Amino acid sequence: MKIFSLFSTPQKIALAMAAAVLLTSNLMPLKSSPVMAALPSEVPERRNHMTSVPEEAIEPAGTKDRQTAERPKGKTVHWVVEAGDTLSRIFRTNKAPVENLQEILAADAEYLHLETLRPGTRLGLHFDEQGQFSELILFLDPARHVIYSRQPDGAFVHRAWEEETFWVSEVLRGTINGSFYASAIQAGVTRAQILLIDQLLGSQLNFRRDLRAGDQFSVIIDHEMTGTESTG
Repeated sequence: MKIFSLFSTPQKIALAMAAAVLLTSNLMPLKSSPVMAALPSEVPERRNHMTSVPEEAIEPAGTKDRQTAERPKGKTVHWVVEAGDTLSRIFRTNKAPVENLQEILAADAEYLHLETLRPGTRLGLHFDEQGQFSELILFLDPARHVIYSRQPDGAFVHRAWEEETFWVSEVLRGTINGSFYASAIQAGVTRAQILLIDQLLGSQLNFRRDLRAGDQFSVIIDHEMTGTESTG
């Protein structure tokens, strides 16, 4: 007999949820992904509450819309990737030398950040005061981007940049009414977060058998923030 089976259903739920907290904090790197764990309903925070952003946090500059107009000298052209876009097409449209793209891809060979462009990806093409293309900027998220800079010999180098971030916690609460999946969606938990909860608790908690209508649950989600913007 497994030790876990010696406990009552409420005890099983509490133990499994506590285990999820420990597993999440130990197995998931803080910088790489949000921490999510289902907790007993006694969590004191209010439903859908997010902690306040520090007053000293500076809101990052807004993102410009996709531009195809004539670029000004010494400026950066911001481009939002759409379906069907390729790097070569983006370079030609903005009059950036395609041969520079080959140098950039060589600099990216070790990292493969540019291997797959997805719709919504933000790029910046920087031109110096003489109007010569000098940098490609790939925005990974609001806190991180990669810069490919031209060197005096014409080659491009890869540089990663990361802004200082902080974390805020959000508590989502709900009541079981039907399936856990439907109840969690109703509480504001995303499908990806529900999948993670299932992965963390699936071996310890039977969501169909152990949960009953009227049972309450809470989910804590940590958001990585830069200024007042979530890194996603």
